[in-house]
Amino acid sequence: MTTVDDIFRSTSAAGTEKQANTYDREEYLKKKAEERAEMFELADTAALEVCSGPEKLEEYLDVQARFFLYSATNALLITAQMPNASMLRSFDDWKAAGVSVKKGEKVKIRLIMPGKEYTRNDGSKGTSWDVKKVYDISQTTSEEKAKTEIRLDPELVMRCLLENPPVKAIASDNLPNNMCAFYSPENESILVKRNSDVNTALREFLAEMAHATLAIGNEEYVRESASDIATCVSYIISRRFGLDTSKYDLTQTAAHLAESENSREIRGTLSDIRGIAKSIAQTIEKAHERMIQQKTAKSTGDRIPDER
Repeated sequence: MTTVDDIFRSTSAAGTEKQANTYDREEYLKKKAEERAEMFELADTAALEVCSGPEKLEEYLDVQARFFLYSATNALLITAQMPNASMLRSFDDWKAAGVSVKKGEKVKIRLIMPGKEYTRNDGSKGTSWDVKKVYDISQTTSEEKAKTEIRLDPELVMRCLLENPPVKAIASDNLPNNMCAFYSPENESILVKRNSDVNTALREFLAEMAHATLAIGNEEYVRESASDIATCVSYIISRRFGLDTSKYDLTQTAAHLAESENSREIRGTLSDIRGIAKSIAQTIEKAHERMIQQKTAKSTGDRIPDER
């Protein structure tokens, strides 16, 4: 038989449970928001830190070269948390690959990843951001070493670049300031000095490709202000393909980036650098892959279809 007390106790318990669930959700959302804010704050701090000197900038560019598909913000987060990382996956992704995270290993790296799309009050679309915890391969039982670098011969890379550059390349004997490569906005072409040292020519040609990318269709392009971006792009690609980086001097580049004192502006510049470097590197990779296909086809007698 139901009593008045049973009714009141039941109602009270249900209400308490509902309040607890609401409270837990609010706490969860609050915690997630705090985690996101913490990561973006760390990225801003790291952006200022990498510009504090050439060694710090080089460390960041090395990370971006290894984690080529990661955003500049995540490259900054990796640099700040574990700059020697070489391959990152979540706990579940390592498990799916048949690799276990070592017992007692703590999360050393947290990244910012795009989450679900949502609609703002004004009807526009936005993307939420989630914090993702990842482990480096050094924290796992894997005995393999991450392949973080593709090693290509400098002359081969140059041939890949000349196969399909963003602008035409012209051999020349007369370049300004004894340069081996120079982008000419007037002619929309990159002049390349004949009989140049291949390493020097490649280093400068990569930078000039960055200049061309920045200049084409941009009425506000100024060579001097774009030089730091071009230098960083050249360095990242050189590191990506295992080329010699000993001749790069990042002292002035770091100093110029630090002049901003605005972490978000610096992050924006680093994002531009990463975007251009990625585009040029993909040009190299695509040309290299086609060269391999042509070589294979030649030896087997197969025909490589034209790209359309």
